[in-house]
Amino acid sequence: MELVENNIDLNLYKIFYVVAKYESFSKAANELYVSQPAISYSIKKLEEELNTKLFIRLNTGIKLTDAGEKLKFYVENALNNIIAGNRELTIAEENQLSGEITIGTHSNIGTFLLPKIVKKFHEQYPNAKINIYNSTTKEMKEMFKNHQIDILILHYPIYNTDCDNIYEKRILTCDSCFVGNKKYYDSFILSSRQNVILEYPLLLPLKGFTTSNYLEKTFKNNNLILSSNIYLYTTEMTISLIKEGVGVGWVLRNCVKSELENNELYEIPIKMDLPKIEFSLAYDKKTINKTALEFANFIISSVSNIQL
Repeated sequence: MELVENNIDLNLYKIFYVVAKYESFSKAANELYVSQPAISYSIKKLEEELNTKLFIRLNTGIKLTDAGEKLKFYVENALNNIIAGNRELTIAEENQLSGEITIGTHSNIGTFLLPKIVKKFHEQYPNAKINIYNSTTKEMKEMFKNHQIDILILHYPIYNTDCDNIYEKRILTCDSCFVGNKKYYDSFILSSRQNVILEYPLLLPLKGFTTSNYLEKTFKNNNLILSSNIYLYTTEMTISLIKEGVGVGWVLRNCVKSELENNELYEIPIKMDLPKIEFSLAYDKKTINKTALEFANFIISSVSNIQL
């Protein structure tokens, strides 16, 4: 800021340095693509501003004065510092992702997995912009097709057929369970009836959802009828209603891990093997941007290391 305030013309010092490097006005003019008279004028102007001679004019050319030698030393150091700073900032910029990522996923993944992943990724790449979109599988796959979503994290398999340009990897398998608040847990403990859970109000995912189909198939295979008066779109809403004592809900165990550990909610057992839910990550290999690809690889490498 001081250089600007003192009206120092940095271009004069650049011209001086090139002239001093070659000890020649003509060579400096060639390198800087200006006329020789313009070079001579700039050096004269700088000498007037500094009130000292920088060059001795000889019959054979020019030579730096003692003052010129000293000034060359300082200007050269300044230029080297500028080059080093520019190089350091360029390397830092190359290492700092700053693009935008749009992720399409279900609320259950958004409840327990993505918060931890996004936190760690954001700490490493604070300039990256992350958008997380939650909708139906059909809508998100359509948005993915239209390149409005970079990464899909949905129930496995996302695509049933091989697509040359689509990369898909199964990243996670989650247990499911029925949970309730203490009122329903105490009722379960006191009951001797098998599968008494079926007598409670059940909070289930909307019919037609992939998870709902898995659960209905499991009940059918055990000759049991699954029915409810309350079907919900999001995991967050299901958990909230369970806490309020509205009923017993079916959720992924990972989504209520802390509530189970803190005895805020309780698992209500049922005499059958409940479905395990698998998740895949997918992206378009041809169109994915650098930041989104880094995030996808970050998820894949982090899933096994993060305590879920």
